Amino acid sequence: MSDLPLREMKLIRTVVQTLNNLEDMHAQHLCDQEAPFSGSLHLSGSWGQTSHPVCTAWRINQKQERLLIFQLQSLQQQRPLLLADYISAPLAQRLVDAKIQFLDAAGNGFIHAPPLYLNRSGNKSVKTPPLPNRCVQSAGLRILYQLLLHPELAQRTYREIAAAAGVALGSVGPVLKDLQRKKILSAVTSKQRLTLNHAGLHQLWETSFLHKLRPRLQIERCSPTHPWNVTSLPSMIQSSKLNEEVLLGGELAASFYCDHVDAHRATLYVERSKALKLMLQLRLTPDPEGCIDVVANFSPSSAYPQRSAEGLLLAEPYLVHAELIDSGEEQHHIAHDLARNYFPF
Repeated sequence: MSDLPLREMKLIRTVVQTLNNLEDMHAQHLCDQEAPFSGSLHLSGSWGQTSHPVCTAWRINQKQERLLIFQLQSLQQQRPLLLADYISAPLAQRLVDAKIQFLDAAGNGFIHAPPLYLNRSGNKSVKTPPLPNRCVQSAGLRILYQLLLHPELAQRTYREIAAAAGVALGSVGPVLKDLQRKKILSAVTSKQRLTLNHAGLHQLWETSFLHKLRPRLQIERCSPTHPWNVTSLPSMIQSSKLNEEVLLGGELAASFYCDHVDAHRATLYVERSKALKLMLQLRLTPDPEGCIDVVANFSPSSAYPQRSAEGLLLAEPYLVHAELIDSGEEQHHIAHDLARNYFPF
């Protein structure tokens, strides 16, 4: 357990202690799995034994819940076990319905792994202050994003990494050490430092980006003015000569990346200081129920190197995938197609 960040160690230790207080139950955590898992949990007793790779989560809200369920279902062949600080009764039922096994620090849990069947609920949350996890703070997420786009950046100096991500130099060291503890980066000298688990890096970035950073980037939700609609945006961007000012994302960008996608929603990444002017030029009206999100561009390299046939800037597939996952289950099949065609794992 010592190779994991302190925050994960504390959560896992609490769950293990809770399980060991149960009658005829012995729990042991082993650091024998690579990211996206945080090791495995071995359970044994007179009834037999079972072992599961574990994933961890804290303070699960509704948005994070959808993403967690999606990710854990994609890992079902490995029979993952979710460890959390607290699982409420309604969330527990949704996890059970999705056939996702879980345990929390309060003693609630669901495991269906014959010969072990565990179903406990009703325990109240045990509130403990969270420990810092630098790689999923704002600066850390910018560094993770650059490592996703450019894996070779891991071998550069701290100063070069900071410049690429647009963060303070002092942010780089703690973030890389967190990634090394998670076994996503190799813990060697900079020239030999490698990304060991690209899929784990992506999952860590996407989950934290949607949960922590993406809500702070939102500028406005809008609707197009009649008679225009979402599919009118590319021609409007061209006619307004905004090709260099607007980055297409979300479902609209996916329609350029994937075949047979009918776009009904869009994300427009813009410079925050120019957002109002661009909204007026594109005839967008603020509307909480609208289909167009205007979002601050958080990275200097968010555009895909290859433009659309019309010369439009498209958001990187990683950003588009995150928006699709966050939009709801009906977009998940598009996200799968995008990942299959553009992700290197």
